[in-house]
Amino acid sequence: MSLSTRVEIHEFEFDAQNLSRQGIVKEIGPFVFALIGALSILTYIPAISIWLPRVLNH
Repeated sequence: MSLSTRVEIHEFEFDAQNLSRQGIVKEIGPFVFALIGALSILTYIPAISIWLPRVLNH
């Protein structure tokens, strides 16, 4: 009896193991590019990064 059966983990929870590297990149790629874009904007336009503390009066 495998450990996953003993602790009642179902097979559908392990579907990520069956993904290829290309499939993973395809799924998370848009999120990574969005995060890099947001970081770039916050880094190179300082007015945006200091806007929130100014609004919160800190």
